[in-house]
Amino acid sequence: MNTLALTTSSNSLSKTRFILFGSLASVLFLSWVRKKRKQAKDVTNHSVIILGDIFLDIVAFSSELPSWGCDLLTDQPINASAGGSALNSATHLSHSFSIKTVVWSAIGNDIWGSFIRAHSDKAGVSLKGCLNRISTAVCLVISGDNDRGFLTHRGPLSTLSLDGSLGFDQHSIIDSIKGESDHLHIAGYYNCPKLWNEPTGNILKLAQKKGISTSLNCQYDSTQQWGQLDGGILPNIDFIFLNQDEALLISKMDDPERAGHWFLSQGVRVAVITLGSRGAMAMIQEGASEQYGCTIVQCGCGYSKSFKLVDTTGAGDAFISGFLSIPQRNITIDSVCNGLRWGIATGTSCVGQVGASTMVSRSHIEQYLPLASQITVQQSI
Repeated sequence: MNTLALTTSSNSLSKTRFILFGSLASVLFLSWVRKKRKQAKDVTNHSVIILGDIFLDIVAFSSELPSWGCDLLTDQPINASAGGSALNSATHLSHSFSIKTVVWSAIGNDIWGSFIRAHSDKAGVSLKGCLNRISTAVCLVISGDNDRGFLTHRGPLSTLSLDGSLGFDQHSIIDSIKGESDHLHIAGYYNCPKLWNEPTGNILKLAQKKGISTSLNCQYDSTQQWGQLDGGILPNIDFIFLNQDEALLISKMDDPERAGHWFLSQGVRVAVITLGSRGAMAMIQEGASEQYGCTIVQCGCGYSKSFKLVDTTGAGDAFISGFLSIPQRNITIDSVCNGLRWGIATGTSCVGQVGASTMVSRSHIEQYLPLASQITVQQSI
């Protein structure tokens, strides 16, 4: 009897443990499901419309430039890929982060245009207002050991405007949002001369009026003037994205922090400046633009010795997509910190492979998040 009682007690204890373990597992599973559903809902509600440049990139690798009249050989393949700041960022937002992304631009009705449309379809990016009789814009990229140079034909981007001549204007773009999108990004601004000054200023004003957050990245100014930011552009930008060289050239300042202060003094709410292998910084406006005290958030980038840099083309565009993958309708220090971390992780993922718009998974980008864990926050007057 004692043996039977002991066996029965032991079985009851095992059953109780099994029930408790099962209940705990069920609670954890349901919590995980709710979390994933919330994340999916956040992604579904967060979408981005981009106005800007699309290129066909021809990328060649060489440690030196060819001389006139000579033939320089390279042992690496010369690749053709979809490019341009607008499409690069859109590709990562859509494919890597499952964020609904629409690009308004202009491409040619030619073989390169077909190539770009096929890429966009595969990435899940919706192209609007694109077809043009002018041949597609092409950028020849010479990628070296530490930097790259470009030879660019703008093609239909020279005609990209908001005056209705291409069948759409600022109202077409803003009205297409219909509350579904919460962000408007102007990409490759200097590559689209008919968008300079008032046209971009007007669409940014309209977006702000409708409660849509806004951002802009300038890209390289081939005119070397580093201006064309009038017409109400800067006061209607929530985020301006620049690399260190662009920030210094536009602001005429001598270091990134002073450059950031200059942009805030012009009415920009957050100036985000990438610093290459040193990571990135964001300067967040506090109060009126005349009194531009701010919060400075810096995020380092801890590259390991084993990391191999392959191609820096499109690193800034990838950074922007990672940053904008975090909803920024309500600007907080946390949202900016998370934006910097995901921006650096996405940019790092990009420079580790060939091409500016290579499609990678979110999990591939996540592995680089630990590199962007060194965050400091400080106040500046």
